[in-house]
Amino acid sequence: MKIQKQWELVHALRAKLVSDNDKPVLESLEHLWQHLQKKQGDVIDREDKVADSPLSGLFHYIDSGFYPPPELMLSLLECWDEYLTGRGSVSLEEAFFGRPIQKAGNYAKRKSQRIRNAYARFEVERERKKGRNLTQAAEAVSLIPGMPDADTIARTLRGFRKSGK
Repeated sequence: MKIQKQWELVHALRAKLVSDNDKPVLESLEHLWQHLQKKQGDVIDREDKVADSPLSGLFHYIDSGFYPPPELMLSLLECWDEYLTGRGSVSLEEAFFGRPIQKAGNYAKRKSQRIRNAYARFEVERERKKGRNLTQAAEAVSLIPGMPDADTIARTLRGFRKSGK
């Protein structure tokens, strides 16, 4: 299931949970959530997307020490069901993140690339503040272990500026 559809499902499940419904399981999940929210101090805004995917959101909440909203867990249950009902025709990657994007790779590769690009942008900006031009800054950043060559860095940053990212 594509990530956008997963977030739409999260919102639809939230609406179902907070409305009057006749499903005891959903009622109990919502009741428990309300109780936990009071204990946690209402620090979680259910409208916030805390991550780029619901599965990442689950781990964000756990890592932060909070109980995830029930609609998030229910949406992930739907992804799991999609994986199981696929009987081997749907990979876990596809069920939780959508199909890998040709030439961009799977979710983990794309996420790693975004993090590396953000770090490269940050470092290039630090070098630019020292008075270096883009080419000189990219060359300096390319010396950091794990960074691509200077041409790739400069090309990527030019692409970000043109697209407004």
